[in-house]
Amino acid sequence: MVFFQVEHNESLQLHKRHHKSGILEGVRELTHKYSLQYPSKYVTWYPGFTYRTNRMMHAFCATLFHTIPSALLDVYLYCTKQKPMMLKISRKFYEALNAGSFFSTHQWDFKASTMYDLVDAVKHAEDGENFEVDLSEANGFNWDHYVKDFIIGVRKYVLKDDLSSLPAAQIKLNRLYWFQKIFQIVSMYAVLKLTSYLL
Repeated sequence: MVFFQVEHNESLQLHKRHHKSGILEGVRELTHKYSLQYPSKYVTWYPGFTYRTNRMMHAFCATLFHTIPSALLDVYLYCTKQKPMMLKISRKFYEALNAGSFFSTHQWDFKASTMYDLVDAVKHAEDGENFEVDLSEANGFNWDHYVKDFIIGVRKYVLKDDLSSLPAAQIKLNRLYWFQKIFQIVSMYAVLKLTSYLL
């Protein structure tokens, strides 16, 4: 959770904290909820979010559930004379996650006495109604609406995927769910067989 503390100094102070983030868990749940409600027609894997504290286990799961399926889809695309792109997308996604991992895996306290001054200054400015800087719940900020709008915005403006494709995307998402479950069972069976063979 992000905490604001009034302090009479002139700069924004940032302090790292090492306990589990309540706000991050809430955002994760909302992101998952709206990823399922507003899937893109470009979705290639059923959305899921898992926090892991073990780096080796994360690398194993990322390989098993991201890299290998991406490679198999690229082989399929190549065989059907389409441009292979899934490994490239998977690699870019992984790089983006790594870039933000330090900030998403630590709890942060913001001591921002000047933030209150900024909110007050904007409210009293001549054109202050054009700029919303008060993101407090008391002012009506709502994480649920924010994440929903964010997911829809990415779908419409980044992926260029109009909401008219939503029914077909939801059918595709349902198929991906069952494909993923079958793939996971087969993968785990193969790992167990390989392990028993090697031992």
